[in-house]
Amino acid sequence: MSDESEGNMGQTSLLPGLERDLLDSWKEIAAYLNRNVRTVQRWEKLEGLPIHRHVHERASSVSARKKEIDAWQRQRSRVSDEITENQRELELVIERLKTRLLVKLMREALASQNEETYVLQGDTAKARNAYDDFLTLWKAADCDIPVFVADKIRIR
Repeated sequence: MSDESEGNMGQTSLLPGLERDLLDSWKEIAAYLNRNVRTVQRWEKLEGLPIHRHVHERASSVSARKKEIDAWQRQRSRVSDEITENQRELELVIERLKTRLLVKLMREALASQNEETYVLQGDTAKARNAYDDFLTLWKAADCDIPVFVADKIRIR
């Protein structure tokens, strides 16, 4: 009997490469991705895993093409790489901002020494202004930096 008379409509003989490319159950798809069925179903729902549904009278069956899954994984990998690169850039910006803040706070710490000088000179108004300026910057500081911890203890 020919493929067409068996209801395959000649697909096996006309498109032999597609037959090997087809995964026709959740288990086969999960095995191809080296994951469990629930993970693969979640990926379809939340992350766009390319699944084809075939609706029947009572239920539906699923299939997927290996080529489509491979392309989905490559695209997903690129997005992940972009996120990682963006995260690195953001961390670098944060470190630069912390450094700038540290420099500003160190300058203010030096100015706070002026505050002590003002106190010793009896100029309490200038001392209070220097102290207030320092505290304004202090609120934005990373409190875990040892220099700031020591200064905070000293100022209290």
